[in-house]
Amino acid sequence: MHWTDISDRNAGNAVVLDVRGFMTLSDYESSLFKYAASAFV
Repeated sequence: MHWTDISDRNAGNAVVLDVRGFMTLSDYESSLFKYAASAFV
């Protein structure tokens, strides 16, 4: 993952981290992701 934004906020007694970004995959991981994603369609 490549995080483009990380922020925190209080939610009662807990602190929540909000993260935004996008996945970065190697060629091998990309081929596995495409195979796994097609299994759920």
